Amino acid sequence: MQNEKTAKIILTCWLNTSPDCPSRMAPTKAIMSMYRQLQDDSNDVLFFESSLKAFKVTTFVSQINFGLKNKKMSAEQMCLEISALSNFARHKYYQTQLLEAHIPKQMMASVRRQVLRPEDDPKFSASDLLLEAGVFVQ
Repeated sequence: MQNEKTAKIILTCWLNTSPDCPSRMAPTKAIMSMYRQLQDDSNDVLFFESSLKAFKVTTFVSQINFGLKNKKMSAEQMCLEISALSNFARHKYYQTQLLEAHIPKQMMASVRRQVLRPEDDPKFSASDLLLEAGVFVQ
């Protein structure tokens, strides 16, 4: 993620793939693993700088909002989305933008919709999703 081109490719794949498409899991996991790796190296600032240069924050927030409104997303994918988004929420600039766009409110509506829906994956529980959403909201 230190490379601006790599950040742009991964973010574009993540945000432009339909939220209910199973292939969206790959870039979501890539974002999470790159963030963890950079955090271990104390270079997480580079992660955010690269992503800010690669993608307009308004487009980023708009795509996240669009993804959370998807009613066909699996519980596992939603949990991954929230995990990946939590990385961005830790950054002060993204945090402000996410709050202004009411992303936490949209996320809780999505989680509620997911929890009320019959489970599509028996090995994935609603409590996992609620736990991940709780961490994000904090």
